[in-house]
Amino acid sequence: MNKIITNIFIIIFFICSNLYSKIIVTHGAFGDDMSWYKPGGYFYEALVPAAKNMGEEVISFTWKQFLGGIPHEERFKAAIALAKLVIDIANQGDSEIILIGHSYGGHVIKAASQLLAVAQGLQDANKPIIILDRNIDSKALDNWDQKYYEEACAQVKAYKELKFLNKSLKKDFLIDEAYILGTPCGADYWANMYTIQFLFNMYSEWDIIQALVGDRLLPEPKHDRAVNLEVRIKNTGLFGLFNKPGHTQMHAEIIAKWILYIPFYLMTEKKSGFDKFSFEKNGVIQFADGKLPKYSYSKGKMFEFLNFDWIKDILGIK
Repeated sequence: MNKIITNIFIIIFFICSNLYSKIIVTHGAFGDDMSWYKPGGYFYEALVPAAKNMGEEVISFTWKQFLGGIPHEERFKAAIALAKLVIDIANQGDSEIILIGHSYGGHVIKAASQLLAVAQGLQDANKPIIILDRNIDSKALDNWDQKYYEEACAQVKAYKELKFLNKSLKKDFLIDEAYILGTPCGADYWANMYTIQFLFNMYSEWDIIQALVGDRLLPEPKHDRAVNLEVRIKNTGLFGLFNKPGHTQMHAEIIAKWILYIPFYLMTEKKSGFDKFSFEKNGVIQFADGKLPKYSYSKGKMFEFLNFDWIKDILGIK
């Protein structure tokens, strides 16, 4: 029954979505001076054609850091600015707002979703959004300043009231889609799903940064509008044999080329496998030059070993 309701929700989402969408792309720690997410950068430029096909505009979002965005306060400064940008876009009408963030940029997106939820009265500011109900290392709470978090919430709420957030909005969610790429998910901020309609956690098993900083998967229990998607890119990984990208390859050009089509627009392409997409199961997306991305359920390590796809990849057999 939940799957049927979700699929109906997805169909309604497409019927009601309109043009003039805004796509905001942001970087991770130590990434503000990088060019990949800015106009002229390879990710940005690969994203633009798909965006134009959908009547969407791409915006790059830079957040300044002193310590690489590592302290919570630095990420929340960025989240305040991002939340204000979302409010400004929302005031322009009922257009879609899509967020894409790499690494700690995913943390900024999650934090912004929480600040927006408080500003809209959907969550209390006195509830910390750092994950406290799991058995995590106490170091995860280092530098967490609840008072500063509440001040950040107050700033965004005051901005919303100053801007008179468009009361005629028919949208149930300020953020329609959020794609987080290589974002450490353990000992992390919750994404507020009252603010985000669909959340896609795109990760790689060979992303060392994710492994060192936190988990690759979204914390359980997983939301029915959020999903983990393992990314595989042809000719990446050790000697290009295992198709498993590293941390910086999680903002590869080929991902930018297809990300806006994932998963909904590809659901009509049976050859892509996205007709079988479900939020109920973790999935795998395989990227290769000149081909549609291919989606499959995550079926476990032994199954993947026994189906011999890894041998076909090595031999170049299609």
